[in-house]
Order: sequence, then structure tokens, then C-alpha cells
Amino acid sequence: LRALGEREAALAAQARGVALDPASPWAHLTSAELLRELGRLEDALRAARRAQELDEDDRPGLVEESRVLRHMARLPEAATAARRALAIDRRQPPAIAALAHVQAATGDLAAALVAFDHALGLLPTLAEAHAGRGATLVALGRHPEALEALARAIALDEADHHPHAVRAELH
Repeated sequence: LRALGEREAALAAQARGVALDPASPWAHLTSAELLRELGRLEDALRAARRAQELDEDDRPGLVEESRVLRHMARLPEAATAARRALAIDRRQPPAIAALAHVQAATGDLAAALVAFDHALGLLPTLAEAHAGRGATLVALGRHPEALEALARAIALDEADHHPHAVRAELH
């Protein structure tokens, strides 16, 4: 349903899944992702933190917490959540990308680009890293490279509106 752009319907289905298995970190994590995409950031943050409560080594929950906090403009906390995920596993591409997004948001574009490239070196199919790399390249004025990165992000995750929006600003 998410891939079809029906996030509200996906969230309703996800709520039924959480009701069936309230002890599942994955169920809460998926809810957090959908809530973030719907702009319900406080609810998303609660769901991401619940996933972590259910699994103390929940790297995906920490990464999602970082994403939500970044969208809430709580950048120091977002960086802390990403670093906590990296403390569990330094080679986790989504956590590297989460920290890179914070670096870009705080204006450290060179460090962000290096981190996005590192994440993509580990996991070339990570759409959010391509999207972040593209947005960072736009900020650096490197538009042809940015368009290429954004096209990769869109090819990997058509439902993510962010790379579409960044690409539209360039045209």
C-alpha cells in the first residue's frame, strides 16, 4: 500500500499488525516509518522508541528515531540517535546515511558527501543515501551529479517524495 502511495491505508493495516503482535519491534518500526511519511512526527517518534524498548539492539529503530528527529529539526538529538546505532554496528549503511543527513542539515556538506558515499559503498541500493547525496550535491552546486543521484534514488524507491521534490527544484 505504501508503494502505491496509500500511506493512510498502509498505516491502518499496520495498526492491525501491531494489535496482533504488540511485542514486535518490526511492527512498531514500520508504523514509525509510515507516521513519519505522513508528517505525524510525535507519533512516529513514540513508535520508533517503542521498537527500541522491545529490542535493545534495535539499530533500525535508532535510525528511524534519527530520521524523525531530523524532520523535527532536533538535529543534535538526531545525530545522537544515529551515533548510537553506529556504536552497535559501525558498518550499518542506514545509520551512516542518517548521520550524513544530519551533517548536511547542519551545513557540513563535505562530511555529509563523504558519509553518503561511504554508505553507498557498503550498500549501493540504499535509496535514502542516493537521495541525500543528490540533495547535498545540489547544495554544493554540482547539479549534473545531483540529477544522476536523484534519478538513482527514484529508481530504487519511487514512493519517496523527497528526491522527486529536489529534482523538480533543479528543472
